Formats: sequence, structure tokens, C-alpha cells
Amino acid sequence: MDTVKNLHLPRWDELPDFPLYIDQVVNYIENKLDILSFNDEKIITNSMINNYVKNGIVNPPIKKKYERIHLAYFIVVCILKRSYSLDEISELIKIQIQDFPTDQSYDYFCDEIEACMKATLTKQAVEHVSSLSSNKEVVYLLQSTVLAVTHKIYVQYYISQK
Repeated sequence: MDTVKNLHLPRWDELPDFPLYIDQVVNYIENKLDILSFNDEKIITNSMINNYVKNGIVNPPIKKKYERIHLAYFIVVCILKRSYSLDEISELIKIQIQDFPTDQSYDYFCDEIEACMKATLTKQAVEHVSSLSSNKEVVYLLQSTVLAVTHKIYVQYYISQK
């Protein structure tokens, strides 16, 4: 539980700033999100990546290589897919990035996931991260989205420990 409680997602500046092939992407994300994997489930596979690109959630790779922005999207999708459909995830991402650049939106998402995960697993009140957005509805939507996912992760973690 301590490892999940102390989850650290790579921030934008921590993501590789060089292109990766699909197998490298899978290895990178599996490594970064492995503490969220229960019962030997796969966090991401080549097929999943191809599906996210095919469904327009993530832009296609450039010459079969994935950039930092792709990794950020894949991390968000891998976390949100625990509770939401791909169509819902696509809409949630569009809403989140309409007011801020992708790097800021991604870092805010990471901050909020970590704050909610720690609060959920320690059964404490959530101290939400300050947002630069003046759109309170969008901020509340992200907070609600993240809380739903963290509660789902808590339930999965609890069940996996039995």
C-alpha cells in the first residue's frame, strides 16, 4: 500500500525528450505505472497503443516513433481507462487541454492524481492542487474524474491483497 500511496508520475520535463519506438513506449509506461497493476494485468500493450491511435485519442507516431506528448497521453489514458470508456477519455482530455498547453494540463493531472491517491489510501481529506484555470467547472470535472479513478484503484488494490 505504501508504494501505491507514494505514487509518483513522471512530469512533462521528466518524460524522455527523444523519440521512442512502440516497444520502448510499452516498456517505459509499464515501468512507470507498474505499481498500479494488480493481478498481473497489462497496463499497456502494442495493440492498445495502436487502438488509441486508431480511435484518434492519440496522434499517430512520427516515422514510427513516439514523442513526449504521446507518452503523456498514453499515461493519462492508461490511468483513466480503469473507470472510463475511450470516448469519455477522449472528451475529458479535450476539455482539459482547451485552456492550457498540454504540458501544463498533463502536470496538473499528475499532481491531482498523486494528491487524490495519497488521500484515498490514507483515508484523509483530499487537498486538491491549485489550478491555473479560472473555469471552476473544468477544475471540478478533473477533480471528480481523478477521484473516481483513485477510488477504483483503492478498491482494486484492497481486493488484490485478500
